[in-house]
Amino acid sequence: MITHCALFSFQDGTSEEDVRRLSDALSHLPDLIPEIKGFRHGTGANLPTTTSDYGVVVEFESLDDYKIYASHPEHLKAIEQYLKPILKERSAIQFEH
Repeated sequence: MITHCALFSFQDGTSEEDVRRLSDALSHLPDLIPEIKGFRHGTGANLPTTTSDYGVVVEFESLDDYKIYASHPEHLKAIEQYLKPILKERSAIQFEH
């Protein structure tokens, strides 16, 4: 299994509507990309240790499946249309287990 974790910080002035549009677009990815085996995402819980605004955790059976997801047109569309306009900072990791 491969797990992909991405954390996003948003630009100042990002609206709740902007975040909702991003969340809606991400919610559709498991239906559009069959290689996704598990998918969770959401806004930070506003705890004192929270350092990001939004997180995504995606699970795949193989590295090849992750690569398909990473370059899939629907994934790239969600990034271009909904994430990039509000993104301040991103960090990510992929790990095998």
